[in-house]
Amino acid sequence: MNLVVIVVDTLRFDAVGPVDTPGTWALGEEGVRFDKAFTTAPMTLPAHTSLFTSQAPHVTGVVVNGQPVPPGLNLLPEWLGEHGYRTAAVASMATLWQHEPKRGLDQGFDDFRFVNRDYTDGLDTARLFEKQLDELGAGESGTDAPWFLFVHLADPHEPYRSFEDPEPSLGLEVDGEVIAVTDPRRAPHIRREFELDAGDHELLLQTDDADFVMRSLYLQDVAAGTAIPFELVEGQRLLPGRRVTARFHVDVVTTIALETWLTDKPTQPEAHKRYASEVGRADAAVAGIVAKLKAQGLYDSSVILFTADHGEAFGEHAHNGHSENLFDELLHVPLVIKLPTGRGFDEAREKLAQQAGDPVSHVDLAPTLLDLVRVSGLPGAEGQSLLQAHFVQREVQSETHVPEASRDLYCLRDASLKLIFRPDDGRFQLFDVTGDTAELHDVFASRGHEREAWQQQLRAMASSWEGATLKERSPNIEALGY
Repeated sequence: MNLVVIVVDTLRFDAVGPVDTPGTWALGEEGVRFDKAFTTAPMTLPAHTSLFTSQAPHVTGVVVNGQPVPPGLNLLPEWLGEHGYRTAAVASMATLWQHEPKRGLDQGFDDFRFVNRDYTDGLDTARLFEKQLDELGAGESGTDAPWFLFVHLADPHEPYRSFEDPEPSLGLEVDGEVIAVTDPRRAPHIRREFELDAGDHELLLQTDDADFVMRSLYLQDVAAGTAIPFELVEGQRLLPGRRVTARFHVDVVTTIALETWLTDKPTQPEAHKRYASEVGRADAAVAGIVAKLKAQGLYDSSVILFTADHGEAFGEHAHNGHSENLFDELLHVPLVIKLPTGRGFDEAREKLAQQAGDPVSHVDLAPTLLDLVRVSGLPGAEGQSLLQAHFVQREVQSETHVPEASRDLYCLRDASLKLIFRPDDGRFQLFDVTGDTAELHDVFASRGHEREAWQQQLRAMASSWEGATLKERSPNIEALGY
């Protein structure tokens, strides 16, 4: 069987429904929809690495964005490749790859593609998927080997873009000459090449309207292929303002390549509105992917897994964004597994349906996929196939780490309770996730004794990671604003 894994970045569980996401909802109607699926980390790279290894982030060693993925990890695409699968991926955000090839999750794939340096529109990703699928369908040298295809869609991830009629208000000037005018609400990437004389030069970004944010700026000598250093003399990267001025010097007449990524700074209500719009675009991309599989006659014979790497907060627990805590607006994600049609899968479908209302973790997904295609288990896997016996009081673990979060946090949960541990001060928080779904009332003082074993487990997890040194962060990840 062919395998398709679709991950929508930053997609909350409660953002998926029959009205707002009809494409995704239709997929769930034809598969098994899980109501209580949870990520292992509210960050993109740790969550994906965990999904592809069936290991917790502190076990993989990938606990924040920007870290290299250790080459010794057993990754699902590599394991499938060793068992006769062709493996390919198309990704939408630089968080998943490194500046150097085969240092991120791309190391696990025969063919790993992306469009833009930092952030790609999901509809562009879907088109790239269609091209990739055509090539996989043709096969190499006529082979009919099965394939594993991973699709990552980044649309709901911040920056939340506006798709209303553009209102160009931000000008980019070089030495007083306007070379671009754009609308920062659309989070544009500006790329320009131009010739400059030897000497000192000035670049200016300015607007008379609302504040904007310069997320990244690159200057390159085209002929030499080298970066040109610059000094920011007004404004700062990632801080809102209305003017950014940079100065730089070139020794000879040369062609300069300039690239910058600009966004605006929406209010929280506007951000939430745009997020919903971005979710709709991701859903349209998912619908396009499904339509392409059907057009190629591959839909009915393929396993399709759909999920999100993490959610997003919009004011819950006094927080916006993700990474910072371990509450369910960040951890609770949609999950659908669509099996091939035919009686041969009735039993597997029934077994999955038995788990649909129980807590399940991303670490369970790789073992489940391997179980479905009858490939031996992934070495080092911590999760369990959802095709196995029904689990009682199943435990799910998640974590987040500095510097993305302000402190390290670990949690364990089951169907009724959730325990969060703060290693820096030794504090625990306990929430009744059945009666207090918003996780507003800490009941550790009165009920902590109900999960004493968890307290020891969480201390042991934190201790195993304590003192570990983070790797150098990637310039691409810095460009994303992490």
